[in-house]
Amino acid sequence: MQHGIPAPLVCKVQAKIDSVFAGELAPLTGYNDIWDMLEEEYIVEVKTLHVSQVMCHMCNRETLGLNGHNVHKNGNEIDTVGCDPAELNKAACFECCPLEPKKSEQIGWNQELVHNSAGLLAPLTGKEVAMSVGTGHFTAWCRCINASCKTPYIKMADQHGRLLPDRFRKKDKRIGKCIDEGFDWRFFPWTCEAAWPKLPDLCQRALNASHQVTSKSTELNVMCAICDQDQNRTESQTFQDVLKAIALASPPCAHYITQVGQLSVQCAGGKGAPLVKFLDRFAKRFGESKVLGEEFVTALVDMKSAETEPWHFLKVACVAANLASPKVVDGIAKCLTKSDIDKMKGPLKKKSGDVNRVVKHAFTVCEDVVSKGALSQDSADVLLGKLMVRHCLQLVSKEQSGSQKKVYKDSDEIVSAFVNCVRAEVDDDAVDLGQWTEIPVVPVGHQSASAPSKGKVDGVLSLQELEDPKRILDQSNFEVGGYVKEKAVEGGSDVYKVIAQNEDGSISLKQWSMLGDRENLVFIVQLQKFLDGWSVHTGAMPCLLPYSPTLCVNHPAIAQEFVKHRAFQALVDHEKGEGLRKFKYTQFPNGVMAGQDFSKGSLKLAPMTFLGNIQIGKEVTKVKMQVDDVVLTVSGLPRPGKLVCDDKSRDQAYAKFCYVPYWWVETTPDNEKANMRMASMKCSEDDAIKYPVLQNLRAIKENERLYIFKEKVGKAGLQGVTIANLSDAADEAKAAGKKGGGKGKKRKSTKDD
Repeated sequence: MQHGIPAPLVCKVQAKIDSVFAGELAPLTGYNDIWDMLEEEYIVEVKTLHVSQVMCHMCNRETLGLNGHNVHKNGNEIDTVGCDPAELNKAACFECCPLEPKKSEQIGWNQELVHNSAGLLAPLTGKEVAMSVGTGHFTAWCRCINASCKTPYIKMADQHGRLLPDRFRKKDKRIGKCIDEGFDWRFFPWTCEAAWPKLPDLCQRALNASHQVTSKSTELNVMCAICDQDQNRTESQTFQDVLKAIALASPPCAHYITQVGQLSVQCAGGKGAPLVKFLDRFAKRFGESKVLGEEFVTALVDMKSAETEPWHFLKVACVAANLASPKVVDGIAKCLTKSDIDKMKGPLKKKSGDVNRVVKHAFTVCEDVVSKGALSQDSADVLLGKLMVRHCLQLVSKEQSGSQKKVYKDSDEIVSAFVNCVRAEVDDDAVDLGQWTEIPVVPVGHQSASAPSKGKVDGVLSLQELEDPKRILDQSNFEVGGYVKEKAVEGGSDVYKVIAQNEDGSISLKQWSMLGDRENLVFIVQLQKFLDGWSVHTGAMPCLLPYSPTLCVNHPAIAQEFVKHRAFQALVDHEKGEGLRKFKYTQFPNGVMAGQDFSKGSLKLAPMTFLGNIQIGKEVTKVKMQVDDVVLTVSGLPRPGKLVCDDKSRDQAYAKFCYVPYWWVETTPDNEKANMRMASMKCSEDDAIKYPVLQNLRAIKENERLYIFKEKVGKAGLQGVTIANLSDAADEAKAAGKKGGGKGKKRKSTKDD
């Protein structure tokens, strides 16, 4: 395209532009240098323009364009804190190209932005002569005020939800001047863009950094910039050079731009970043731009099943799910989290691969119908986006986090809804469904609740449509054939099936019965009472167990508890039978002394413990008992771990610890020093219960420490200090006696092991 700018100047300016995109020169420095160079040659000028004369440049937000929700959010902030004219000194724009086809391309791109904004952006006036690369959101906001656009912010709207220019003129004379008279712009003629195609992009990045609005740049914006700059990089530049150059503009994701770069490689879709642009178009329907966050982006980059199947489309679907979700925490979309992504590449790996293939095929179907002109890009985006979001939420069981809160049985049901929506929009001859061609057509009136109604469900509705009972029921997530519960009934098994909606709007219900005794009763509930007092039943249906359980006392677990109780009772009986015996306990090391004289064989210490310390099993490291043919293991009791010296700690230890001398007897490798031995006792007349005891080998005097022999282990210096461990001795105890059952109270003679 001819521009008429001298070649030497073209080379000098291009060198500056190349330095910025190579990361050698800061964007704002390059922008100011270029402005000064062009101003000296009288190519650029400062010009006053009315906002009706300025539309959005195609490089805005890395070619993604304005988000209507963001425009109104910024406008609300300005309305709250006031208009600052100093910020308007940074306004910059490029003249619209007067030549075709570029002129029509620029106008058409802006018209598409307006169309996709659902009324949040002002339509073109026909007076546009320039396109903004700086202060674009503010300009769009002023245009919205002049056009009386609708706004989601009630405090700024009239009774019809629209912006009124007089309201803003009265509140702030500075904003009034902007919407009535315009403001000064740094004006680049169209020949500048013709001579330097990357100059508008450079200006936009530089001014964003200058305005300190880069916090509004999301990962999608940065991914688009990465793809665009990667496509135009020289052979001497590496991909890492591209990332460094992008990071110079200080986007919020600068500290994890390497991961964003990898996600661009995996999910942008190549030249023009078609998948990223799809995500942006789809996300604009769900409010202002959202940030994905470092943790989520990193998890996506690392998610794959194999090199041959890197799950590109599943990753795009995960991003779509987060951008569409209303759940935002600290400015970051939080519907799907890192743990969900970990599940997809872990236990849900097979299903994740299936979802990736489904989304890929759906993308192909949508591309086909759009290329044939059978379906608008806007409609295709909605159908594809819903399929993506539904699959991701269904995969990790987070359907309730979605905007529709619809629970789908499986992937097949989601695909069926997608296919029937496509068929409802496009003639069969104009769509190639490929592998989904055989999916049956759902007749009108029998569509899944997930499929869009052929009637009007949003936008401006007539009075008849507003009052239509069927529409009201459908919009409340109820459906004929579904199951419901009464809100006022807590718990219980009363579940009802919606069998019909009657002509007067009332609902016919049939109670779900496990026995079938009320199956012929039909209940009629008026529509409003039904909507107020009933909810969808999403749990399992009440049912009878398919078998008759055994008598509880015959259950094996109950029988085991009875055996443990018999063992415990035998130990209790032993202690009671021994009567009052005196002992003295020591610390460091833990040990026990006789508190009185004991004649030979008269001292029998049983492993008394808590009932919970008696378990059925044959662990070799535990003390063992036997009840009938059942072997049980016995664990010891805790002992004080610190010195008990003062009155307070003494009282606490006395109350906290249970003192059983069996567990305090020390071991010794000196056979002459040992004064206790392991023996076994039988309890009850039928010898059903056997338990170990420690019995004195000889007469023991008062204040004599109790020891049991244990072979020397380790260094000799440990003799006499090792804390008592009776398990080895217990393992040597021999089982004796006949089989029998029942609990006894009498103790018999002791035997050597």
